[in-house]
Amino acid sequence: RIEKQFPKSDTRVPTLIRLGEAANKPETAAQAAQWLSQAAELASDNALKARAFAELGHALALSGKTEESAAAFAKSAELTGGATDAGRQASLSAARVLAASGRDEEALKRLDTLLSGEASASDSTLRKARLMRARLLAKTGKFEAAAADYAQYVGKDFETQADGEG
Repeated sequence: RIEKQFPKSDTRVPTLIRLGEAANKPETAAQAAQWLSQAAELASDNALKARAFAELGHALALSGKTEESAAAFAKSAELTGGATDAGRQASLSAARVLAASGRDEEALKRLDTLLSGEASASDSTLRKARLMRARLLAKTGKFEAAAADYAQYVGKDFETQADGEG
């Protein structure tokens, strides 16, 4: 309806995104996904398109559409180059959706990609990704790699204290 009433409006895409964000809860996730999908399709600006895909990923996850959710998050990360905070958050969200659906190896691949381009060890999104990766590695029986990730997650201060030097 918005498209028909305001076919050339500059506010059409942001309005669809805001509507989708407002409806992004379990009972209205299908409607949110519809608005966000339209926004992603219509957006010409990559930042708006990435935001629409990220929110679409959340709506699809709420709807139980794991595959589509992970794809929407991946598209958001791709549009931002993965180097921005929004891109890193989208990559982490994709990994979470995959892990929650039991696709641990795919989630680990996504986390490996995310962590391979670490911008800053103090970035909270990257710290969350490191912790998630450590947990998935432990869950899949890769204990040495998990221990290394846990050590990297807690940082140098913890290692020094554990060795009795701190």
